[in-house]
Formats: sequence, C-alpha cells, structure tokens
Amino acid sequence: MATSLDGRIATRSGDSQWITNEKSREVVHLQRSSNDAIMVGAGTVRKDNPRLTVRNIARSANPVRVLISNKINLPHDSRIFTSMKAHPTWIIHGADTNEGTKEIWAKEGAKLLEAKSNNGKIVLKNALKNLALEGLTSVYCEGGSNLAAGLLSNNLVDELIIFTAGIIIGEDGLPTVASLGLDKLKDARRLDLMESVTMGGDIMTRWSVK
Repeated sequence: MATSLDGRIATRSGDSQWITNEKSREVVHLQRSSNDAIMVGAGTVRKDNPRLTVRNIARSANPVRVLISNKINLPHDSRIFTSMKAHPTWIIHGADTNEGTKEIWAKEGAKLLEAKSNNGKIVLKNALKNLALEGLTSVYCEGGSNLAAGLLSNNLVDELIIFTAGIIIGEDGLPTVASLGLDKLKDARRLDLMESVTMGGDIMTRWSVK
C-alpha cells in the first residue's frame, strides 16, 4: 500500500494519485507480476479507477483482477469494466446481488464468485477460500483501507508491504487501515520487519504478519 508519512492513502477529497514516486510504482508492477491475482475493494474501484494491470514488465498474461463488492456496486464507465474482455476479472459478491447486475458484468467478461456475507460485507475468509479453490493462491491486495482492515483483523495477511512517501496529508485524510476496534495497545499486533529499501524519496518496508 502507498501511504504518506502520517499514514494516509488519500486526501479528504479522495485524491491519491500519486502519493509515491515513479520508482515505487515500478516496483509495484513487479510485485503484481509475481502473484496470481491483484485484489481491491469496491471503494478503490470507485475512487481511483485503477487498471490493475502489469505494465512495462514481460509477462505472458496479467494476474487475475479480483474485486470485492457485496452487491457489485461498481461503475460501468470504470477502466476495469471497459477492459474485462482483455484482462481476466473476477468479482466476489454476496448472495443477494441483483440478477440483472450480475448479468451485465458477466456479459462483459467478468467471472462471478459468490461468497458468504455478514451485515452487508463479504466474509473475507470465505472469499479467499473460494479463490484458492479456483487455483489462485497468491493474492496481492492493494486496498483500500476497509479491505486492509478486514484482512488484518481476520488474520488473512502473510506479508504487509508499505511504500511510504515523504509527504504529510493530515488528520482528515483517508487512513491506510480503517478501524480495527482496538482499545488497548497490548492488543495491537507487532509485525517483524523483513526488508527496508530507500527508493528516491520513498521507503519500501516489508513486514511479516504471520
């Protein structure tokens, strides 16, 4: 995930392009290329309109693009929607998704996977189990903050990679990780630093979570 020095991934208006520098973004493409899938939440699709492809790196095919959206509440004018015939795109949705909505996305080329949901949110453990059953065992999650919090709170993260830029956004910016519901510092997980690399004005840190 790309974050400011004070732990923000976007300004209060949602502007996030670009927090990190070109070198960091090049490394992200390299990391994407080494995984079976790239996963984001619905909010990231709506706010950032990402492509979620690997660029400027030789690879036989792009990783599968995985979108988490309980009711497939995703824009039809997004870069992902308009490029699904060219790049494999899977959507994990809940059981009560509108049939017409599913038909629209399936017709454009999306593969739809149903997962359990609870209080309007996809049960992430079940979602990842479904991906594994389909043969996707290495998933590179790029956020946003709610998806990151859900994965971390459910112990579904093996490694955490943070690209930190030397900018300060402020308290009203969007946090890197949404609320984890912690009251006591003793309940916060301590991660093990595996790697720290300077990239121009950015720093990439890689942490072991398991």
